[in-house]
Amino acid sequence: HHATLTKTVGGEVFMIPGQPGTADYIASIAREIVERYDVDGINLDYIRYPESQYRFSDDNLYKASSGMTKADWKRDNITRIVRRVHDVVKAVKPWVKLSSSPIGKYRSMTRYRSGGWDCYDGVYQDPQAWLRDNIQDMLFPMMYFQGDPFYPFVYDWAENSYGHPIAAGLEA
Repeated sequence: HHATLTKTVGGEVFMIPGQPGTADYIASIAREIVERYDVDGINLDYIRYPESQYRFSDDNLYKASSGMTKADWKRDNITRIVRRVHDVVKAVKPWVKLSSSPIGKYRSMTRYRSGGWDCYDGVYQDPQAWLRDNIQDMLFPMMYFQGDPFYPFVYDWAENSYGHPIAAGLEA
């Protein structure tokens, strides 16, 4: 119904984060859910740009004159969606908890590299800012890896939670 807000890449359909109407559309779905149903929370899963393997681009919407780098513009697009959902849901039912499931590694660390699979640089999420700005009540980072690298990234989430609950989402 909203073809201008979607793009098909590799046989999969994605919302276009850089399209201005995307945030309003996703927020309208969240509004409908909280208005019609007695829910305790809304979790935004896959609230990010697709991984590089999809060769997804909305760069045609990027305006270099915005003063932002392309990466900052992409993070801003995702944050705009998260903020819009927050504003709509909290206006209807302030007690409904908002959360998301970001990539399990926020950024590479000096000692532990993320291999390009991280929130900030890989898929343009900034969940630490979402917590800092109180537009997310909690996070469930997708900690789908094992061994020594698991713990530094868990500690990173805990140290940058801004007082919000963090619960590692573990691979089954």
